[in-house]
Amino acid sequence: MNMQNNRQHFNQEQEGAFAPSEAGMNALLGMAGKQLNTDPQRLKAQLESGRLDEVLGGLDPQKSAQINSLLQNPQQLKSLLQSPQVKKLMDTLAKQK
Repeated sequence: MNMQNNRQHFNQEQEGAFAPSEAGMNALLGMAGKQLNTDPQRLKAQLESGRLDEVLGGLDPQKSAQINSLLQNPQQLKSLLQSPQVKKLMDTLAKQK
């Protein structure tokens, strides 16, 4: 399953499960942008267009490989997103306005 199909499959499974506020998404993009050393708006555009290879290009090769592996395994990704730590983060971001 390629990245685009994987993302579509995951989105269908998760539809309605989590809808972060705009402020929460901006905060998440800001944090990710700092980690990836990129502008949050550029990161958002890359994610929306499905250009994950560009997004991961700012990471060291080991981290990039770990994320790619996670994205290729929908069950593992689903398990991660259902972890208490991630749920807490998502709830916090969803509440931000």
